[in-house]
Amino acid sequence: MKILVADDHELFLKGIELVLTGKYPKAKIVLAHDYMQIFEIIEKQTDFDLILSDLAMPGDIWSNAIKKMHDKLPETPIIILSAVFDKEIVQKTIEDGVSGYLSKTSSHTEILKALDVVLSGGAYLPQDFLQT
Repeated sequence: MKILVADDHELFLKGIELVLTGKYPKAKIVLAHDYMQIFEIIEKQTDFDLILSDLAMPGDIWSNAIKKMHDKLPETPIIILSAVFDKEIVQKTIEDGVSGYLSKTSSHTEILKALDVVLSGGAYLPQDFLQT
C-alpha cells in the first residue's frame, strides 16, 4: 500500500504518519507539505492507493487542487482531513470527487475507520456532518 499524506503543519503531518504506520506497518507513506509538493510527487509517482490531504494549504486554491489531483489520479481516492468544517465546503469537495472528509478534531479511531471505508471502495462522512 502506498499513501500520499499532505499537510502544511509539520507536527500534524508527522502525527498522521505515525497513526498510519501503526495501522499499516508495511505501507509506504509519502509526505508533502503543500499543494505544489503534491503536484510534483504525483507527476512522478502515480501508484498511490490513497491521498490524505489537508484542505487549506499553500500552493493552490483547494478547489483547483482537488480537481488537479483527481484529474491526474482519477482512480485514487482522496480523503480531506481539515480544520475547515463548513457544510458547503464539505459538499463541494464531495462533488469534486473526494471520497471522504474528516475534521482534524477526529479521533485516530475515526480516521482509521474512514481509511478502511474508503480503501474498500466506500465514501466516508463523519456523523457530525450527516446530522446537520
